[in-house]
Amino acid sequence: MRLLLKLAISWILWGIGFYLYYPFLSIFLVRYIKPSELGFFYLTTLIFSLPLPYLGGKINKKFGDKYSIILGMSISGTGILLLPFASSIILLYIFMIMYNSFYIALPAFYELMEIEGKSTISKVWAISVLPSIFMPSIGGMISQYLGFTYLFIISAFFIIFSFLPLITQKEIKNADPKIEFYPIISLIILPVALSSQFIYLVIKEMYNLSDTLIGIIATFAELLGSIIAFTSSFISSKKAINLSLILFSLQSLIIISPYFSAFYGLWESIIPLSLSISKKNYVSAVTMQMIGWILGYLIASIIQSPRDAIFLSSVLSLIVLAFINFGKY
Repeated sequence: MRLLLKLAISWILWGIGFYLYYPFLSIFLVRYIKPSELGFFYLTTLIFSLPLPYLGGKINKKFGDKYSIILGMSISGTGILLLPFASSIILLYIFMIMYNSFYIALPAFYELMEIEGKSTISKVWAISVLPSIFMPSIGGMISQYLGFTYLFIISAFFIIFSFLPLITQKEIKNADPKIEFYPIISLIILPVALSSQFIYLVIKEMYNLSDTLIGIIATFAELLGSIIAFTSSFISSKKAINLSLILFSLQSLIIISPYFSAFYGLWESIIPLSLSISKKNYVSAVTMQMIGWILGYLIASIIQSPRDAIFLSSVLSLIVLAFINFGKY
């Protein structure tokens, strides 16, 4: 089996698990955490997870790429599995940090994709979004009729076993990971981080939507994002980032209709495009992405208003757009 096919299947399995629960994560967490404190919760768990890409790079160097993928995805899926069984806020933090262990695997995934040639990351990312065509809707029905426990258990199964297609892959060891700074990557991620965990929670509260309808809207969002992500692999990175950020900024129009939240789906294009700046140093690239997420969560924790975070996210996406076009990038 070709490496590209293995990677695509692996990410499709990950995508099935991810898109099943993702639109409902914050909706679940507000049972234990106040909406105004969600930003601080995500901020704290991600700060503790910041060394994980570097750890993944060290594992890649010593044992090979597939071992960091096996470790990272196994721990990440286990974190999701345990999340609904958290009996205290401390355990909730621990399980979320465990979930973030996919950052151990990400540098290895990107390095393997790079072997397959230019634009492979955007193409595999777009393919992995295919489950989003139906999984958020299924997740909405599961959470509404069976409950969050079943939702997270089913999601965890696919996330944990997403490494299976790569189990027979020959070990590829990489150079010692070096941390280089690409601040533009963090800036590009910042608007996404500001709205990522809040968009579906906000429209649910603003319009009193059912989980099933939230899932349907999330499906359209991810479908839009996947189309742009795939299209982006055929045009220059700068043009693709411009298009993605402009469309992403339209999410703030949720004040008119909840369906404008579908433009949040452009995060599926923004994330892989940010990697084009990294010059193939994926440990650094993922670390810079995490810093962008941390900055976004920091701002959200200061604002303490999920709705305001979304509007600021749209404004910042346009500011980043201007910086990219009139700055040195």
